[in-house]
Amino acid sequence: MRYPNEKILPTKVFIFHICLDIVTYIRTLIEKASFLNHMNQQIQAQTEHIIRFGAMAVIRLHESVPILPIADALLMGGIRTLEVTLTTPNALSMIEQLSQSYGTKMLIGAGSVINPKQVQDVASAGGSFIVSPITKKEIIDAGHALDCAVLPGAFTPTEVFTAHEWGADMVKIFPAQQLGTGYLKALLAPLPHLKCLPTGGVTPDNAGTWIHAGAQALGIGSALIDPESIRNHHYSMLTDRATILSKNITEARQILRENQTIE
Repeated sequence: MRYPNEKILPTKVFIFHICLDIVTYIRTLIEKASFLNHMNQQIQAQTEHIIRFGAMAVIRLHESVPILPIADALLMGGIRTLEVTLTTPNALSMIEQLSQSYGTKMLIGAGSVINPKQVQDVASAGGSFIVSPITKKEIIDAGHALDCAVLPGAFTPTEVFTAHEWGADMVKIFPAQQLGTGYLKALLAPLPHLKCLPTGGVTPDNAGTWIHAGAQALGIGSALIDPESIRNHHYSMLTDRATILSKNITEARQILRENQTIE
C-alpha cells in the first residue's frame, strides 16, 4: 500500500503504519479462516448425519397435505433425514414447518433444486441440505455459502467424479434403478472414496443389497411414502415400511463390518 505522504513521514512512523496494515490483514485472514472452518464443520456434521442414519426419505407429492403426521410416522420408524422436493406444492412452507417442529430430531432439506435462487429459498426456510437431480457447480457453491450440505445428481462415472471434484458432499446416483446395484458396485470399484446415495429403485426390502453394493446412504421415495397411504391417512404403513428399511440398512452394515473384521 502506498501512502501519499510517505516521503515526509519519519521512517519509524511509516514502518509502524505498514506493520499495522499487515496485522489487520492477518487478523482478517484468521477471522475468515475461522468462519470457513465453522461452515465446514456444520456441513460435515450434516453429511455425517445422513450417512449415520442411512436413509433419506423423499417426499414428492402432487398435492399439499399436512406434513407433520407424515414426519411423525417416519420418525417412529427410525427415519432421521427428510427431503421435501420443490415440485411438491407448498414445499418451502413444509420445510419451514418441519425445521421448526423437529429441531435436532430430524435433518430437513430440499430436493429437485436446480438453481442457486432455489438454494437461497431453501436455506431461508430452514433447510439444512440440498439435493439436485443434476450437477451444477453454482448449486454446490451456493449451498456451501449458506452452510448446507449439497448432494448433486449424477449417473455416469465422469459425472459422478466431476460432482465430487466440484465439492459435492455426497453424490446422488440417479436414476439408480436403470442399471441397479451391479452398476453401483462397478462404479465404486475404481472410485472407492466416493460417498454415494442411490435414489430411484430403492425399496425397504432391497435396501440391504444397495448397502452391500457400496452405498453410504439411500434415497427412497414412493416405495416408502406412497400417495395412496397419505390420502387415506394410513400413516402406520409409513412407520412399518420405515422400520423395515432401517432394520435392513442396520443389518447390512453389520454384516459388512463383520466381513471386514474377518478379512
